[in-house]
Amino acid sequence: LNEQQFYDTLRTLKIKGTPLTHLEIEKILNFSRLENLKLHTCNLDSSHLLNLNKLISKKILRRLILTNNKIKNIPITCKGMFNDLEHIVLDRCGLYAGSVSLFFNDTKSNKISFLDLSHNSLNRADLIVVSGLIKLQVLKLNGINLQEDARLNNLTTHGLTKHLKFLEIKELTISAKDILFLSKFKALEKISLSESSFECLKNTKVRICCSNFDVDSVYELEMLSK
Repeated sequence: LNEQQFYDTLRTLKIKGTPLTHLEIEKILNFSRLENLKLHTCNLDSSHLLNLNKLISKKILRRLILTNNKIKNIPITCKGMFNDLEHIVLDRCGLYAGSVSLFFNDTKSNKISFLDLSHNSLNRADLIVVSGLIKLQVLKLNGINLQEDARLNNLTTHGLTKHLKFLEIKELTISAKDILFLSKFKALEKISLSESSFECLKNTKVRICCSNFDVDSVYELEMLSK
């Protein structure tokens, strides 16, 4: 982070398994052409989002991976901070229910095409916001904890059913009632789901507009390797 010769040239920065201080996160702001940022298991919390928001506001960063941190919730000043990103991974960030609906406050002009919210708590408002992300093509919801009155069917509230191509819902138990939600997606090319959910799907007569089902391995479509 102290190598000044890279400040104007570096486009991809990957850090994994190294706790970062607020000062070190602030130094990342010096990379004026940074497009891809991966901070995996860096002991980040919601307070680190303030500097990350400054970086995103420069409108250069396109892809952000924050896997396995302790974000939990977001400061009010960071509302809508992910509107201009294309690729976001928030897997295992301990997000509280309601956080996602704050990350995206303008679903009509957002650029997000890849979103991973796996292993976080989501409520109805979160899923409805996701359903309105008009450019989203890849959605990962493995092992999510649905809170309050949240249902997978909330993902069909807005236009997501018309353009989502890849959906991961592994580590979730899908009931026969939930199968109807899958039938509403018209552009799906691949669905990844648990074995029990797949068996439930086979036992129903509901037609799903997707011929490619992944039951054993998670589909990967990430421009930054994990």
